[in-house]
Amino acid sequence: MTFEVLSRQVVVAGRITDAISTGQPRTPPLVRVVDAADDGPLDHVTLRVLPDAQYAVFGDPLHMLPPANVDIRLEVEADGYQPSSVTLSFTAAELARIARSLTLGDETQAVQIIGGLPRAQDIALLPDPVTLKGRVSRAEDPEIAIAGASVSVTAPAALGPVLTDADGFFTLGPAPVAATVTLSVTATGRIPLDTDIRLNFAAPINRVSLTLQPT
Repeated sequence: MTFEVLSRQVVVAGRITDAISTGQPRTPPLVRVVDAADDGPLDHVTLRVLPDAQYAVFGDPLHMLPPANVDIRLEVEADGYQPSSVTLSFTAAELARIARSLTLGDETQAVQIIGGLPRAQDIALLPDPVTLKGRVSRAEDPEIAIAGASVSVTAPAALGPVLTDADGFFTLGPAPVAATVTLSVTATGRIPLDTDIRLNFAAPINRVSLTLQPT
């Protein structure tokens, strides 16, 4: 019996997501696949990224012979996100060709494919961190600023504190990359405030207005 070798086979496939929203990234991702050993391009490998951020790396089984183990690295970047990479290791045994029967319509053809493929690999991109800017004022009269108030992030990681200026303004960042952060605000003669702020990663600066009640 003679065998045909498939001209293209999926090596790795998965979905690229926003690590915070778990949905599709806000901007189109750019994916690159390289040889992890020398950062060079991989021969006989093609890449396709769909509009919904699903991707697939295709290889040519005829040329993907398994003389040794192979490590490839997927590099992903997108505007507004931190670059991400993942290294995948394939053993020689995984890259060995095996016989399979492929049915197309009414015809069945004996083919050879790489038996250990495809590999599933999803990739989550972390958004770039944002900076918090805001103003602290009196709850009974928001027009009156509170100078010297202490503002800090307490969760999910500590950041600060910083003090408000003479006009009650503060800048705090970069904030932890999370869906929400907890802000803690204290000032002399005022009831401390702890409030959760939902971050908007589409804007590099998130603005907040905070008021403190008198003691």
